[in-house]
Amino acid sequence: MRNRTVAVYFICIQIFGVLIIFLLRFFDTPLALPDQIFYVGILISTGYLWVERRKGLMTGHLHSSERNLVKTVFTLLILFVFFTIPLQVLGNIDRSRSLYMFGWIECAPKSASKADVFKQIETSYGKESLDAFIQRVGEQEQRNLVTSKDEKYVTTYQGHIVFQTAKVLAKVFHLDGWYTHDIWSNPKCLGR
Repeated sequence: MRNRTVAVYFICIQIFGVLIIFLLRFFDTPLALPDQIFYVGILISTGYLWVERRKGLMTGHLHSSERNLVKTVFTLLILFVFFTIPLQVLGNIDRSRSLYMFGWIECAPKSASKADVFKQIETSYGKESLDAFIQRVGEQEQRNLVTSKDEKYVTTYQGHIVFQTAKVLAKVFHLDGWYTHDIWSNPKCLGR
């Protein structure tokens, strides 16, 4: 029973941190997303230590040396998980060309061929970005997230899920980088 309580406690702390980031994203702050995640991580870790010191929810039954070790390990675990998940997920949506690529494919006009997509990317970003796009499409084809059909790129079911998830998280967390890479001038497709 004690392990289940610890797991629920840990998950609640993580959810609380994500909710704080969600609220911060509504305000126009000078802090970038990684800075917000850093400060919220410090805040929830400090909050955990304060609650633990007052209530002893996880360590009340332990000796003092064991209690300090558990608090230290648990605080480091909170910081590690909290920094890893939001930074990787939200940071990738906001800044990753691999994810923008899904938008470029999903939002392309139905009649757009591979050549049309290439031309639009080269016009919008230059030859270097086109080369990067071609490399990323190859990677996503290997992962079965994108496929070629009738000389057009299309996302697979899994690729569509990745795109929809990124779109929802970009909207919920106000990730403006996601919207600045709309090469088809179709903001509705990207979730605006």
